[in-house]
Amino acid sequence: MYVDAVLPYPGDAWADTAPRELAGHLRRLASDGRLPPWNTWFESDPTPRLIPDVVARTAFVHELPRVRLAFLDAVSPARTTWARLPAAYLRLSPAYEDAAAEAEQHGWRVRRLETHHLAMVSEPDMVAAALGELAASLGPE
Repeated sequence: MYVDAVLPYPGDAWADTAPRELAGHLRRLASDGRLPPWNTWFESDPTPRLIPDVVARTAFVHELPRVRLAFLDAVSPARTTWARLPAAYLRLSPAYEDAAAEAEQHGWRVRRLETHHLAMVSEPDMVAAALGELAASLGPE
């Protein structure tokens, strides 16, 4: 199950598939071999707008990891067994429409919600219901 995410990129690294400007920006932000927390990657922190509840937002931000910079250059495994497994895609935000369309091309079940990337935090019941519907549709092949 994929939720507002890029799909696997077999044989490539994320940095090979991402916009060059974004990859360069993230490399410049890194220190001690790690990226800073996700909410600091932007000109202004998007979490107050996306997660208005202060308690939920504080908990979310507190748990954001500092991912190793090497993650950007890690090569995704070749398309093997994961490509044969049942899968589904939940698109939360328009930014991931291309990934949702690609999932449909793979024959995956796709559900689109008109919300935002962090809706699993700000609107958990709606996201959980959509995930439940998608999971129920996967069944054994």
